[in-house]
Amino acid sequence: MLLSVDTSYSTGGIALFGDKKLITDFMWSDDKSHSETLTVQFEKLIKKSNTLPSSITEVLCSHGPGSFTGLRVGMNFAKTIAYTNKIKLILAPSFRSIIDIETIKKYPSHIHLVLMNAYKNQLFKAKYRLINNLLLEDLSTSTVLPQDLKIPDQDFMIWGDGFETYKNLIPDNFKIKSIFPNVSLTDPISNPAVRQANFYFNYDHCLKFLNIDPLMAEPLYLKKSEAEENLSRGLLKKHTQRKL
Repeated sequence: MLLSVDTSYSTGGIALFGDKKLITDFMWSDDKSHSETLTVQFEKLIKKSNTLPSSITEVLCSHGPGSFTGLRVGMNFAKTIAYTNKIKLILAPSFRSIIDIETIKKYPSHIHLVLMNAYKNQLFKAKYRLINNLLLEDLSTSTVLPQDLKIPDQDFMIWGDGFETYKNLIPDNFKIKSIFPNVSLTDPISNPAVRQANFYFNYDHCLKFLNIDPLMAEPLYLKKSEAEENLSRGLLKKHTQRKL
């Protein structure tokens, strides 16, 4: 069985699959922190599926970019499950949890542009295209300023919370051509852990999934934390250990 976990942003999700079929899943919003919710939802998942944690043979986890705290919570949980069961940990960029396969298939000629809020007037950006059932992924840009967004050379859809967050900073000509997918929040594909697993099952032949020893796994941070930025600007001083 495969356990899929995603706590990279405000909406968290966990899902259990057997033979690539969804057994059960849970999703939550940020009214409570991921650290308070994830283990509780995992216990509910195990009870509802009438299974044992030892039956899990694969752990798939979003490793970033995203919330610094959220990524640490999800990664530490996934690493613990993988290490305890002595199985490999599979990591995937969190961009894939924002989009869903069926919508992409309905609009195969479109570019699917993921814009995620990176805070402080910055966006995480990724692009996806479907060509001959081959999903192409462009993660070349780490962060971009909203005002620097360029219109793609073909029809496109926008996914993620970045557009709504910074729409006042995004160029007007970019807004005019924008199309937003109609994905219901009550639909199972709204669970980021479910979408993440569906990409793994259907597109592992063309998307890079990192199969790694749990002890070696680290979150994917595409930007510095606030403390690191303050340190680089000289607003903080490095801690030096004094000899006693």
